[in-house]
Amino acid sequence: MNTTKGKSIATILCAFLFAVAVCLGGCGDASSDDTSGKELTSQQETVTEDVAEDEAEEEEAEEDVEDEDVDEDVDDDATEEDTDDEDDEDTSSPTANTHLELTDAEATEKGFIYTLGDTIEIEGYEGESSIVVIPATIDGHPVTSIGEHAFDRNGDVDSVTIPDTVTTIKAYAFVGCDMSRVIIGENVEIIQERAFEICDQLTSVTIPDSVTEIQEGAFSRCYNLKSLTLGSGLITIGDIAFQNCAALEAVVIPDGVEIIGFEAFQGCDNLESVTIPDSVVSIDTWAFRVNSDPVFHCNPGSAAEDYAIENEYETAPIE
Repeated sequence: MNTTKGKSIATILCAFLFAVAVCLGGCGDASSDDTSGKELTSQQETVTEDVAEDEAEEEEAEEDVEDEDVDEDVDDDATEEDTDDEDDEDTSSPTANTHLELTDAEATEKGFIYTLGDTIEIEGYEGESSIVVIPATIDGHPVTSIGEHAFDRNGDVDSVTIPDTVTTIKAYAFVGCDMSRVIIGENVEIIQERAFEICDQLTSVTIPDSVTEIQEGAFSRCYNLKSLTLGSGLITIGDIAFQNCAALEAVVIPDGVEIIGFEAFQGCDNLESVTIPDSVVSIDTWAFRVNSDPVFHCNPGSAAEDYAIENEYETAPIE
């Protein structure tokens, strides 16, 4: 009986130990699974961090490329602006452009309308530039005249340079033009009637020494013309040539002028000083009919002194 009881106890003990072993084995597997899971999770987190870092680096690289593109665009824009500025400076420089040479295609592209022959006359302008430099030659032929009404009432032109090859500016060539600046070439001989009439944005005009005649109304009603320089080759100032140039304050007639026509300076109501040399032999009675009291600088016994005395203007000797 004791033997049987001992076997039962042994059996129970074995069963208990087996159960404990099974439990320990299960716990070991669970622990192993937990460890593996933790290692996997750690690896996933590492991969995720690496991907995030790679993405961040790619974004920074893209931003750097965009910044470089922007810098290149800015540099390109600055270069284009510098080029545009240089072009503007070139086209506004009288020295650089009085001998501009163009081909037939180039002249047409720039908007000039003209007759092509042994010499060329500019007949019109349809270009877009407000700074106009008239070419000296087209296809090797000299531009010698600006035709009638060529720039008639052109409101888009601000500046005009006339080349030295031009000898004649024809009637109404620039009438009513809004330009504020004109450079007249040094070989122009005649400025025909009303060529620059009502160019009321002009403030200053220099007539080159080559001009011998300014015809009727050539600069009449240039209301803001304040500074006038007449060249030494001038002989005749035509009727109403500078009529109603109300901003003029002083007029110096160069030695060599012989005739000052009818109402040539009538309506120049801000005139303070007029200088007339002995070469002038004919002054129309109404040449200086103005609403001011200019002083006439002239020599005793001259036609200018006779005119001043007749019209009760103060006289003073030429300095």
